[in-house]
Amino acid sequence: MKCEEVRFNLIEENINLEITKHLDQCTDCSSFNHMYKEMKTTTIQGINSICPPEIEKTKKRKTKLLIVAASLLLALLVVLPFVSHGIARQLEKIPFLEALFSFDEGLYDGFTRARDIEYSVSENGIDFTVHRVVAESARTAIFYTIEGELPEDIWFNIPSYRRGGISSIREQDLENGHSGMLQLTETLPADLEILKLEIKDISNFSNFETDLPLLTAKIPIELIETFENDEYSGLSVENDGLELRADIALGITGTRIDFQINDWDYIYLKEESRIDASSISLFGETLLPRGITVQLVDRRGHSYRPVSGSAVSQSSYYKGTTIFTPATDRKGLRIRAEGFIEESDPLQLNFRKILWRWQTPTIWLHDTLVSVEDLELNDKETVITISYQHGRLADVRDLYVTDSQGNRYQLLNSSLSIPGFDNPFEKDIVDLLELMETDWDREYRRLKKYQELRFEPLPKGENAFKLHADTVLFKSTTVLEIPVPTK
Repeated sequence: MKCEEVRFNLIEENINLEITKHLDQCTDCSSFNHMYKEMKTTTIQGINSICPPEIEKTKKRKTKLLIVAASLLLALLVVLPFVSHGIARQLEKIPFLEALFSFDEGLYDGFTRARDIEYSVSENGIDFTVHRVVAESARTAIFYTIEGELPEDIWFNIPSYRRGGISSIREQDLENGHSGMLQLTETLPADLEILKLEIKDISNFSNFETDLPLLTAKIPIELIETFENDEYSGLSVENDGLELRADIALGITGTRIDFQINDWDYIYLKEESRIDASSISLFGETLLPRGITVQLVDRRGHSYRPVSGSAVSQSSYYKGTTIFTPATDRKGLRIRAEGFIEESDPLQLNFRKILWRWQTPTIWLHDTLVSVEDLELNDKETVITISYQHGRLADVRDLYVTDSQGNRYQLLNSSLSIPGFDNPFEKDIVDLLELMETDWDREYRRLKKYQELRFEPLPKGENAFKLHADTVLFKSTTVLEIPVPTK
């Protein structure tokens, strides 16, 4: 269905499943729908304010509907150009926003609701300007430009803000400075009117906490008031010795989930960042399957796309914050954690030479077919080429070869190749983030991988040897899932 047809049906209030799916995928139509609803509500409230209840009789209903329709048409024709012009002006001031908004439509929605602040302060040769502030339950975003004689490294500090983290997205687009966005990952107090922000020089990192600020700004905050903001804390579920705890904020700009996964039984648990993709890993140095993922899933099982997030891990827990695109349907939402990694028994492949020909093994390991494609023994090295396609097998490590006498031969080096798979790291960062959540993972799991392993040479005349992997990691089938309450 084309965008024009969708928007016509939205105005006619002919909503069906096809239109709902289109709104989930089309940022422009989703923004149009939201703006149309706001204008309709505002217009009807305005009509009600000038039409006393006693004259709203049956004879007047048709006239009222005509007034509403005409008012909405006028609003769409008159207001939309000004909204677009205002946003265009801001995009000129902060050039990186266009690329950011194409990936983060919820932030764009909040940006269009926020008013222009154009708050400026100058201190110590630095000019700092805040253009807009988006503040609501999921996050707070401060859009700014900074110019002047900047130190090599600066640090943004909010003295009274201690609950959540501050992340900065910058674009070096100015001749003498940059534009950017500061993101706070927790809700600000509802009665907050002024947010104090300090800019410090951290070039001398050892003393930055005690240094006086280079600049202090007192930014006026206008919180977005909306019935859509819902927050729930203390949600939890436990399964197989693992516990998922989560707080969730459902807002206009997105859905924020603060999570912590506790490993009470201390089973072998790792996530991707802790799986050391070294040269002795069978499955390569960079393209490991992702480990723990925390997702926001709708009633149909579709996952909302994450737009930002961070996480840290220790031996017994994994915690972080992820912001997803806004939840368009509040019913049936679930927070899901999966991709846990466990350790299984060591791997052993037996090679035998029968009638001057080597017999190469093929095995199934955790739903993954592992085959030996090629074998070469010479005076300098033993080369084994293995192919595989991912099932639940995540990684194989601590590789070595033993001969028929039990002597051990070390791995010299290894290399991974995936014919037909483009290198995702050459892509633009926004494209890469989208690819990570869609085609990359599916394509990577589908294609056949080849791992070339080079070991120390075996003795001449050897007719049997074994390939060992002391560490075998596989993806657990454990899934932790929490239903999100609805009011």
